[in-house]
Amino acid sequence: MDDNLTGPKSEYQLPGKIAKKLCAHQVDGLKWLWSLHCAGKGGILGDDMGLEILRHHFVCRYYGTCPKARQDRLQYVLQEKGILLTTYDIVRNNSKSLRELDEDSITWDYMILDEGHIIKNPSTQRAKSLLEIPAAHRIVVSGTPIQNNLRDLWALFNFCCPELLGDNKVFKEKYENPILRGNEKKASDEEKRFGSDVAKELRECIQPFFLRRLKSEVFLEDDGEVAKLSKKSELIVWLRLTDCQQRFYKVFLNSAMVLSSFYRSPLPLLTNLKKICDHPLLLTKGDAEDVLEGMAEKLVMHIADGERDKFQETRDGISCKISFTMSLLDNLIRDGHSVLIFSQTRKMLDLIQDSLLSRGHEYLRLMNFQKGTGAPIFLLTSQVGGQGLTLTRADRVIVVDPAWNPSLMLLLAYSLEGK
Repeated sequence: MDDNLTGPKSEYQLPGKIAKKLCAHQVDGLKWLWSLHCAGKGGILGDDMGLEILRHHFVCRYYGTCPKARQDRLQYVLQEKGILLTTYDIVRNNSKSLRELDEDSITWDYMILDEGHIIKNPSTQRAKSLLEIPAAHRIVVSGTPIQNNLRDLWALFNFCCPELLGDNKVFKEKYENPILRGNEKKASDEEKRFGSDVAKELRECIQPFFLRRLKSEVFLEDDGEVAKLSKKSELIVWLRLTDCQQRFYKVFLNSAMVLSSFYRSPLPLLTNLKKICDHPLLLTKGDAEDVLEGMAEKLVMHIADGERDKFQETRDGISCKISFTMSLLDNLIRDGHSVLIFSQTRKMLDLIQDSLLSRGHEYLRLMNFQKGTGAPIFLLTSQVGGQGLTLTRADRVIVVDPAWNPSLMLLLAYSLEGK
């Protein structure tokens, strides 16, 4: 049965065979997008991670790497109409070609940014290039539209609804400053009330152009039954440091670097402690004092000396995270799962890779994983996952060293979206 998406000006009919494959919240999302279309507006589709914002199948023809072939295809799309599927970096390097056709300016009917939070910094060349391309409708799709602060929200609306919140200066004076002052610990009652009123005004201002549904609102239908959408489970594992890590940790806490840091930023010290908790070999001379570096050097020599084979049996025991990860992988691979492993640093991935090799596990690093054959383990840095990577072959994700930004962690956790 076909679904009708009724807007203020006209009606759009969604074919029944497509409507049957969509969850109720996805149909509602289409209705919302259609209402924006009929109103001639743009907006942000900011559903919670895990709600499968996009459900699509692309059939693409590859036109080769020849610049002329790509340019000819672009000219055809501009003249005859069609859909251009491209990447942010290609747009950044070819924005003029997307703005002009034979020196005549063009206006695209739609510009849709998947993982649109990537333009949260409006000063980057990537964001500037996108803003320069004329489009009648601009849609931002992101599961994490606000990652750090209110300026992220302004940057996205500056792209899709540029007149809604004013320029950056106006937004800061009218909304950001009062809201932040009202949230301060020492704020007066009047400042708190005013900040709350301004926050309410901001929510009401963006409400027609910002659609966000949470998993808690969608997973259960009105009748209490689980919705069609598959549910993902998250498990946080607390681990005890190994004896080796505890020694490093205590030495560092008692070092002159820590004891003399009362009037300095604690961030570098916390970063070093985090490295110790991940793996002591992540420490470098630039990180810590000679005594700590000396301990790391002895550890390296112990691994590299003639007793390497004997040490191989206990090498995983240096890091509680690697030890647990290897034990978990033994069970997951035995049960037929495919696994993504994320770390913030390549060096940590190198250490994990060494342990995988010692156990005979097959793995890949940014190649051939999606083909569905071969190694069931894929090692990636968090920066790659933070771009909205989707690898549907995998059904398990391991984040070895979580980032401090919770939005990035959501992106990593849902890199296997659609499973």
